[in-house]
Amino acid sequence: MGELGIARGDRYEDEPVSTVLVGPGAAEYAAFQPRTANAMSFDDLKVIEAHQFLRSIAEGPPSGSVPADAVASAVLLDAMTESVAHGRWLELAHE
Repeated sequence: MGELGIARGDRYEDEPVSTVLVGPGAAEYAAFQPRTANAMSFDDLKVIEAHQFLRSIAEGPPSGSVPADAVASAVLLDAMTESVAHGRWLELAHE
C-alpha cells in the first residue's frame, strides 16, 4: 500500500492522476510509516482521508471529492443499470 494515485488541480473531474510511491517520512504518511518495512493499512489511509476532509471543512476549499462528484456517480450507475436492463447504449447529458 505504498503506491498512491494523486490528482492535483481544482477541476475535480477528468483530472490527470500521477502515481506516487510513498516511503518512510513522506508527508502525513510519516505518522504511519516511521521506518522502512512498515506497511500502511486501509485504516491508516482512512484516518488521513478523514483528516483532510475535516480540514477542508474548517479551512475552506474542498480537498478531494465534492457532492457533485457523488451525484455524477449516482447518475452514471443508474444509466449503467438501465443500459444492462434494456440491452442498449444510453446517451448521457454532459454538464
